[in-house]
Amino acid sequence: MKTRRHHRLSIIITVFTTMLIGSWAFVAYGAGSASLSLSPSSGSHDINTTFSVTVSENSGAEAVNAVQADLNYDQSKVQFVGIDVSGSAFDVGAAASGGSGNVTIQRGKIGSLAGPQTVGVVTFKALVGSGSTAVSFANSSQILRASDSANIWNSVTSGGSYTLTTPATTPPVSSGGGSTSSGSSGSSGSASKTSTTASKTATTTTISAASAQAQQANPAAPVSTSKTVSDGSGYLVSIKVTDTNGKPVSNATVTMMGKTSTSDASGLATFADVTPGTHEVSIKSNKGQVKGDVTVASNQPTAQYQEFTLKVKPARAWLLIVEVAIGVVIALILIAFIIKGMRGNKPPAMKINEPPKDLDKIMPSAPPAQVIQPTQVPTPSAPQAGSVIDPTHLHLN
Repeated sequence: MKTRRHHRLSIIITVFTTMLIGSWAFVAYGAGSASLSLSPSSGSHDINTTFSVTVSENSGAEAVNAVQADLNYDQSKVQFVGIDVSGSAFDVGAAASGGSGNVTIQRGKIGSLAGPQTVGVVTFKALVGSGSTAVSFANSSQILRASDSANIWNSVTSGGSYTLTTPATTPPVSSGGGSTSSGSSGSSGSASKTSTTASKTATTTTISAASAQAQQANPAAPVSTSKTVSDGSGYLVSIKVTDTNGKPVSNATVTMMGKTSTSDASGLATFADVTPGTHEVSIKSNKGQVKGDVTVASNQPTAQYQEFTLKVKPARAWLLIVEVAIGVVIALILIAFIIKGMRGNKPPAMKINEPPKDLDKIMPSAPPAQVIQPTQVPTPSAPQAGSVIDPTHLHLN
């Protein structure tokens, strides 16, 4: 019964989503009173750190049941990282994607709602350490009124502007405790060398693992914490968790290099500050578990994610084998006991024409048999030739 109910709900959501997308195709673009906004709309972020912005819509007193927020960004300055719709007021998802300078979030609502509402949270990563960049709404964005599916978005495309910076380096300290002076010709070479080293380490500044985990736990509260790492480390790695059919697995626990991350709705678990080389990855989820190795390349830019896909195997497969083996062993033991019991209750075999043992103890002894001697009858003498036997002289004993 529960399965049928879920099936019906899936059909309703699918039909609703299809109608929603179809209605977007026929809605006329006209200015309305509903607005789209980004929060925060400004901020300063260090190179190689991530920051999140919340996409919101406000329809005022108008009841709406669908929204499409399309964003434009400069992919040479910031990189799309992901979308979180777990806190969205719109409970039906039609599309959520990003990359190549564009982000699209399409959400629907079974029923309707009004006033300011959260659509989703988008996370970016700063690729450069100077200047500013804008994130704006594209003209294709829409907010649909519930009564007639009319687009009532006010067409204001301004979103947010963000400053990108490079963390300041600490000036070198002399052995005497004061700062190194650049006025002395003897120390100018050392100062120049130190400045070069500082510039090199600044370009390898990246987000710490603690900051990455904090942002994953609460994307709406960006953390701009930087960490200086050594040359060749600080790579960003994404582990995509799928089932045996290639479908993404969410809420999977992924462990690598002693760090743990949880996969999102797209099956992605992100790790920051990963050193190059081969690392073992352990994954556990309600769909199964798996262990595998991934090799992080050292010739990739630190701003680029290196993504690997691992498929979990259902835990019931090996458990079923164990259960069957235990069942076979138990059956063999029972059969052995039955055979042994049948052999123990079988009467002893007796040989044919052989008297049973201890027969004299079972039956009383019989008296010795008496032998009866036959009576000896004398043989009459044969008559002489020519004589006549007189029968009167014969007698019998």
